[in-house]
Amino acid sequence: MMLASGPPRKSEWFNAVDLVFRPLIGWATAWSFDRLRLWLETGQTPERSLWQALAEVCLRTLTTAIAIATTPAAVACLIGAAAALLPPLPSTPAARRCLRRPPDRQAATAPHPLMETL
Repeated sequence: MMLASGPPRKSEWFNAVDLVFRPLIGWATAWSFDRLRLWLETGQTPERSLWQALAEVCLRTLTTAIAIATTPAAVACLIGAAAALLPPLPSTPAARRCLRRPPDRQAATAPHPLMETL
């Protein structure tokens, strides 16, 4: 009897799921860190940040829906693009404010004053 073992194979559906969920988990992590930043810098609780983010999404969606229903198609497209591309308010959490990777090798080191306390 001979047993052949090798590295486990990843199925195609696993790769497809991984392509969807890995960026989603990264986005959710960055968004939650921005909520934490707002809490530490401004005292805005995470619950308040969540409600403000939901309100902003609803407002942008409502604005786009009204534009689609009441204006010509070209204007509605411009309004929809503006609603999707304009940055969120400074007090609203946004994953785009958090870097996923350091911009360069030098930025990956701790700040100088922090190094003195260690």
